[in-house]
Amino acid sequence: MSRIQIALLSICITICCSSPAFAQGEPAFSDVSSDDWFAPYVEVCVETGLMEGTGEGKFSPEKELTLMEAMVLTARLHAKNAGIGFPSYSLPADPYDLLRIYDSKGTQVGNLADLHIVSMPYAKEPMFVEVSDGLLEQVGTQAELTLHVDVRGLQYYTSFYNLQDVPRTYTSVAYEEQIIHERFYRGYTFAQEKDDLWSVLWGVTNYLESNGDYYRTNLSAETWYRDAMLYLSGLFSKEEADVYDALSSAWNADDYLLGQLHINDLQYSDLMNESRFCLSQFCFRGDLAALVCAVIPPENLPPLRDTTPPDTELAAAATLYQAGILTGVDSEGNFNSGGRLTCAEAAAVLARVIDPALRCQSSIQEGGAQLGG
Repeated sequence: MSRIQIALLSICITICCSSPAFAQGEPAFSDVSSDDWFAPYVEVCVETGLMEGTGEGKFSPEKELTLMEAMVLTARLHAKNAGIGFPSYSLPADPYDLLRIYDSKGTQVGNLADLHIVSMPYAKEPMFVEVSDGLLEQVGTQAELTLHVDVRGLQYYTSFYNLQDVPRTYTSVAYEEQIIHERFYRGYTFAQEKDDLWSVLWGVTNYLESNGDYYRTNLSAETWYRDAMLYLSGLFSKEEADVYDALSSAWNADDYLLGQLHINDLQYSDLMNESRFCLSQFCFRGDLAALVCAVIPPENLPPLRDTTPPDTELAAAATLYQAGILTGVDSEGNFNSGGRLTCAEAAAVLARVIDPALRCQSSIQEGGAQLGG
């Protein structure tokens, strides 16, 4: 991965942004008339759950879209196109509670902080795990313990995303005392049918050693954009879609136009300084084009025409032009990669992706209004 990709990936969840453009609640928009050019697009986006308005019965069609809002829309767009429900992650405030220890009555008696990996077990054999003195004093040596591990939503941070599909449970077999490498250990052995307990314990332990404080600061809090960012990070880790590479490519196109607009002539290395860069800044037309093409398969964007915008080399722009998702901003069919997007214009783009019947045959701006489409 390039430095800009790593920077985008590492900061996209940590950023504290302004209030969301798409608040929860039943949309009844006093600022959208049936006569407005964008009304049918807003209707599609609301009906499909892509957009929800800005609160107080308003859609705010002229509000300029931020990059974070565009990322959230991109996550929803992928989920909708894939026909899956948008996930809601529930991450505990204490990161050690990603692994909880329960007794036979179902009472939590400890967490990952009470466990220590001693050695790797043989395949499919019970795994011995050292437990803390405090836990032993609490439960004794005859307890029936259960380990419950739920690390869904942490795909971005871990190398064991293939073990994050469902919560996992492991039951104790017996209390044991072992001497390993001349050291005395007390703990319990736990059954494992798929030989994955060691991988899970090692993965979560390794993650918390380097990211525990970061987790407490950024991931345990419920923010309006967190689930979307975790969703996109999951797509990246599973190599299903890479919005970070898409943004990197868009920023490097057209003689670094978007890169300069976003970072105000800073060097790419300055992106690592989170105070210098924030996803709450404006989303440009080139950004949204790149994000859409990152999460929508090419077969869902068949060309309706062979024209391409004359003012950009961005491949995503050409794809969406030919698919009738985007139209030009003027009579020449120019794309204007660095133009800002309003919520109304974003609705036009998303609705045309979801409903092919709304796609345009012409690449020329229609009626002087559809700048976002």
